[in-house]
Parts: sequence; structure tokens; C-alpha cells
Amino acid sequence: MNVQQMITRFPLCLLGLLGLTLFASPVAAQVFDSGPSDPLLFETFVIELPTDTNIGDAQSMGGDPSPTQLNVINGGSIGFLFVANSGIEINVSGGSIGASLDANDGSEVNVSGGVVGNGVDANSGSLFNISGGMVGDLFDANSGSIVNISGGIVGDDFDANIGSVVNISGGSVGDGFNTSTEVNISGGTVGDGFDAFSGSVVNISGGSVGDNFDANVGSVVTISGGEVGAGLEASTGSVLNIRGGLIGDGLIARGTVNLFGRDLMLDGVSLDEGLTSGDTLTIGDRDVTLSGQFTDGTLFSFDLNSIAPADGGNVFDPDATLTVTFFLLLGDTNRDGVVNFSDIPPFIDIVISGEFLEEADINQDGEVNFMDVGPFIELLIDI
Repeated sequence: MNVQQMITRFPLCLLGLLGLTLFASPVAAQVFDSGPSDPLLFETFVIELPTDTNIGDAQSMGGDPSPTQLNVINGGSIGFLFVANSGIEINVSGGSIGASLDANDGSEVNVSGGVVGNGVDANSGSLFNISGGMVGDLFDANSGSIVNISGGIVGDDFDANIGSVVNISGGSVGDGFNTSTEVNISGGTVGDGFDAFSGSVVNISGGSVGDNFDANVGSVVTISGGEVGAGLEASTGSVLNIRGGLIGDGLIARGTVNLFGRDLMLDGVSLDEGLTSGDTLTIGDRDVTLSGQFTDGTLFSFDLNSIAPADGGNVFDPDATLTVTFFLLLGDTNRDGVVNFSDIPPFIDIVISGEFLEEADINQDGEVNFMDVGPFIELLIDI
């Protein structure tokens, strides 16, 4: 029996098999594999602090032919101006590292506890993972570095410089975050005064960003989930795409703002009629109310004020470009804005119950039944 026959004859069983197959992937520890590695992989080049002698100020480690693991636990310390060179993995679960840590090409730093001082430089070719503990102010993610923040506390004035990649899935980052590069926020919190400068690509799918987020000229910001505080500003020459999430009061639109969703209404008049998924309308009207439902199911309502009202509400400059795209994501049966394995249970429920949900009508024949199962599986295979 070939795969297509299996899809046709046993569609629901195949959904379960597909889930097990795609979720089951072997995980093998290896040196510099995004997290603390098995010390056995480093042979004899393992240093434990404070069991071994603590490391004083202005020293460096790494650059040797054999990789070295440096583990800092409670009571352990590394001094001021430490330089981590190629081939060293530093794991901080307690203790402290002084200010001005430099992580250079080929180094990895994993912070799950303890304290790291102000002025960290993650340089080209370095990997910096923060899952706990505290890291001070003035963190610089420089070109070619990757910084992953999944927990812990990072201080104010974080700079994500051009050519770096910063992923935030948990924890908290303080006020004054500046970026000119790729930043992905799927969880955690980022404080007030976020500035996305020219060349930055900011993707927010979860978590929260504080007040006074500025998308400056040459930046692209896409919000598909999470929460952004009051005073979000899309400056002239910026692009702001909103597919979901909660947007605070006082949105200022001077550049290009693209909204994606359904149940679109302008001053109570439906815009959906006659539209098919992907159709885009440009809204030139001002001093009216635009409302609807983003692709993740979040309701929205924006007063398109042409000038700032006395109460500090939204402003949509007459010269700003505002579009709405009618968006129906086939297969998104839980209406969270993405098609993935979370859509399987509601899809099965809809097929069994005989109810109709347009997102579940994968073959677009006006009905939801077993004829939609095969195309639904194809969508999951393609993700």
C-alpha cells in the first residue's frame, strides 16, 4: 500500500502517525550545541570554579587546539575584562563574572544562574544563551553573533547591532532596547523605549514589549502575537505588519501599516464581501473606525484619526499608507494564525461533528468532511 492509499483509506490514523514521526527526533549532545555540553566531550579540559582556582581580572581563555569547558557555580568567580576565545564553553549556573566580558569567535556562553556584570560583548561567531540568572546593562550583540534569551534578567540598554540575531523566548530585558538587525520575540518581556532602527527586522509572536516602541525609517516590524504597549510609532519609511496580538493605545502611523485579518469593517460597514483570501484593500479614509479580527483571532478596533486627539488616541497620518488584507488561513482550525499540529484536534472534532468552519474546508467545496483530510495532511507535511 503506498502513501496516497494510506491517506485515502486511513486518514485519521495517519494524522497520529504523522505527529509521532515528525515529533520524534534524536537529540545528541555535542560541543557548542546551544547549551551546556557533557563534560566528557571535553576530555581533561574541564575547569570547575570554585573547586579549581577562581580566575582574576583581565585574563583570557580558549584558542587552544582542544576545546575547554569552564563551569562557574555558587562561590565561583571570573574577574573583570575576561576574554572568551575560540573553543571555550562557559557555563554559569551560579557565582559571578565581572564587567566587560568579551565572547569572541568560536566561543559559547551559557548563563542559567549567577550574575554577569555590565558591558558584555557578544562578538562575531559567538553564541550566548541566557536561561536564568542576571546579566547587567549595556549588552552588545555584535555582527555575526547569536544571542538566545529564554529566561533570567538582562539589564537596560541592550544593543542588537547589524548582522547579529537575537531570539527572546522568555525572561526579561530592560528598557532602552535598540536594534538594527533581526530580533525575534516569542515570549518574555522587553521594557519601554524599544527602538528599531534602519535595517532591523523585528518579529513579535508572543511575550510583551513595553511602551514607546519606535519603528524608525528603514525598519520592518511584524506583530503576529503577544502584546505591545502604548505609544507604538511607525515612522515615515517604516513598515509595520500586524497579524495578531494586542496593541496598546496611542498608535501613531506615519509610514506603511499593513493589517491582516477578517470580519473587517469600516465605520460599521463590512469590507469582507466579495473578497477572497489574500485580497488587499488600501484604506484612504481618515477620522473613521476600522475594526475586525486579526489572523490569530484577536479583535481590533482603530480610530483612524488624522490629527492627534486631546485624549492621546491613535493617529493615522493622511500621508501614511494603510492596507487591510482579508486573510483566511486554511488549516488554521484553532485560529491562532499558524498551521501546525495544534490544529489537528479541532480539525478532527469539526470533521466528526459535521460543523462548518471555513478554515477546515481545505478543498473549498463548501463542506467539511473526510474529503478535506487528505489536503489537511498535505498542509502539515509542507510546514
